[in-house]
Amino acid sequence: MDLGFDAAQAGLANLARLGALERVSDQAHGEGPAAVAEAGQPGPAWPVAHLVEVRHRDLITGPGSAHLMLRWLAAGPGSAAFAALDADITPTPGGDEATVLALDGVYRPPLCCPDAELDGPDGAAVRLAMPATVRAFVGRLADAVTRAADDAGSSGSSGSSGSSGSSGWVADHDLPGLPPVAGTA
Repeated sequence: MDLGFDAAQAGLANLARLGALERVSDQAHGEGPAAVAEAGQPGPAWPVAHLVEVRHRDLITGPGSAHLMLRWLAAGPGSAAFAALDADITPTPGGDEATVLALDGVYRPPLCCPDAELDGPDGAAVRLAMPATVRAFVGRLADAVTRAADDAGSSGSSGSSGSSGSSGWVADHDLPGLPPVAGTA
């Protein structure tokens, strides 16, 4: 990102605090299947899961470091919610006015997808959609962090995300008055 580390850290904290991670996640989650269609691949025979909740832990910060744990819960028709994505999001300094935003995690296919089908034709769609979704999420997150850093700088607000419940996870919700993320209006 073309953003200094301190500003990126404040932007990520602002996103988490304001509840914008859900909006960014929702937008990116729909881009994986769209990439499959654009590549001319048939969609999977089993139903595609939809994102039902985004959770995150409080942003952990230190000198030159920041770390945010994020979980996407998804469900298919008639299935229980499952952890579709467990990710550690880590911005690191990349120069005076640059920050590298990394995502390290696990992205799982829908529970209704039998393991054997991941090697067949449906598996091709999954192998295209999953990394496309993660790339879309990182790109959208970087854009949103930049906008949130601008908001944090103009309002003087930064710091960790909201209070956590007994499990330590914070449910992320779309709050009224939050500026729209690119691609929406």
